[in-house]
Amino acid sequence: MFKKTDDAQQASLFGSPSELLSNRSKKKYSDPTSWHNVFHKHVIWNIDEALFAPVFNSTIGAPNYSVKVLLGMMIIKEVLECSDKQLFEHCEFNLLVRSALGLVNIDDLLPAESTYYLFRQRVYEYKYEGGIDLFEKVFQTITKKQISDFNVSGKILRMDSTLIGSNIASYSRYELIHLATQQFYKGIPEKILKKRMSRKDRETLGELLKEERNTVVYRSTREELRERMDQFGQLIYRLLRLNKSNPHHDVLQKIFEEQYEKIDGGVALRDWEERKASSVQSPDDPDCNYRNKNGQKVKGYSANVTETCSDDQLNIVTDIQLDKANTQDNTYLKNAIIQSKEVTGELADKVHCDGAYHSPSNTTFSKLINIDLVLTGINGKAGRYDLLMTDDGLQVTDRQTGEISMAVKVATTKGIKWRFKSPTCYRYFTQKDIDNVIIRNNLNNRLQEDLSRRNNVEATMFVFGHSCINGKSRYRKILPNRAWAYTRGLAINIKRICKYIETTCQRTQAIACLYDTYSFFNLWLSNFYNHWSKKELLNPNCIINRNNAILLFAPYRSGLTNKPINNPQFINRCLLITLVKKY
Repeated sequence: MFKKTDDAQQASLFGSPSELLSNRSKKKYSDPTSWHNVFHKHVIWNIDEALFAPVFNSTIGAPNYSVKVLLGMMIIKEVLECSDKQLFEHCEFNLLVRSALGLVNIDDLLPAESTYYLFRQRVYEYKYEGGIDLFEKVFQTITKKQISDFNVSGKILRMDSTLIGSNIASYSRYELIHLATQQFYKGIPEKILKKRMSRKDRETLGELLKEERNTVVYRSTREELRERMDQFGQLIYRLLRLNKSNPHHDVLQKIFEEQYEKIDGGVALRDWEERKASSVQSPDDPDCNYRNKNGQKVKGYSANVTETCSDDQLNIVTDIQLDKANTQDNTYLKNAIIQSKEVTGELADKVHCDGAYHSPSNTTFSKLINIDLVLTGINGKAGRYDLLMTDDGLQVTDRQTGEISMAVKVATTKGIKWRFKSPTCYRYFTQKDIDNVIIRNNLNNRLQEDLSRRNNVEATMFVFGHSCINGKSRYRKILPNRAWAYTRGLAINIKRICKYIETTCQRTQAIACLYDTYSFFNLWLSNFYNHWSKKELLNPNCIINRNNAILLFAPYRSGLTNKPINNPQFINRCLLITLVKKY
């Protein structure tokens, strides 16, 4: 049964950590600028627990453990970059972590590990059934409040993507088929096997599965592996009809369709060249895909991060998207801009990204909503011809010879094109070709300052994937990895907020020190005028007054000259006061 957290919980006299600490430790523990107090104020307080009410039964059952604490533990795990075991140790024995979660008393109970994992599983199931990702909602709610608290501007955005490997082993083709068949076979009840599967098939399959898959690959030749995979294909075809309720049925069905084809009533192994990047890479994670991006080969997912981009201001991650590895970067742009607007409350004027985000649809979208899309490059190399649309038609300039010609507009079965006669043949240009030339020309006219504003997002991407071991996340399947991505984004934001508050406090202390100096000089000058008239002060022969002035200033003269105070120095003091006041 769903129950909200009691935010009015009071600290007990003997259970509060602050009552058991020394004065110096108590001061640090209660410091509002300390990370644990900042985390509690800007993360825990901003969690809307009502979002998770549908996950629990509304009428029966024991009340749930605090949703705020459970979500806070997931975020702190990414802040500390620790394992689940280390997380529970921190939550049990680390006073700062307990304070960050809102556990005000030393004897406040933590959730059981089963409660922690069951909560995550319930949220995943709710996503599968209802299509609503509650972790995404939490990320947006918390970030929106943080942006409001710190007046973060969303007028300028920048984004980038990175590949995240899934927590799976790398399997060969035979190992993939072997493992998927083994998992399915173990899930078939014994009664169904004996009743619906022939004895010969059971013996053949048992013989194939008896030896470890990696051992078979190590000792067998290519022809022997091919023969075993052919045997597996015949058996899988008959196995899939035995037990459709098997939890591994869909995975094995997909692998069978990707690896085999039906020919003349039989089953044949497909050619290796027919494989696709979207094919199953592991039975343990059927959601992940394969991608080779600039030499980086990954079996996993692609994550896109969008953040604000303002000078001398706090910058916050506003949107995170995680999809299969073969997802192109340009598919993230529209949703990233729309979601960032929902979080920041204002539509961006300028978006900085690299050339992978370019597409005709993104160009049209940015023009439609009046956004300046700043690309640092564009895929592919520049063509030989420069294209310019004029009142007379399409002007074509040969970059090699400098010759200028006009193209003829023609209608084809694939739409309108412009035909141009080159020295060797006819060339055809589409509207896409013209748009690409315009984008390249605009890119060359961009200021270097605009092009370099995207660079710092590379640091964000490094921090985003820093907790990954060898480029792999700790999770399998797309929903747990999305939950990790959102909590990782919240961890990055709270670290930035803590650093921003610390820097702001240091700046405030420096300004306060300057104003204290200003106040002291004001007081000193007032006393100076009270003791001596302006005429006496400006008299160079007034040695007694000058010496008295030195004695008056002596207690505060640390680091200053010991020379007698004369008129120029007095003017310098006045100038110093003016400068301090202006600062």
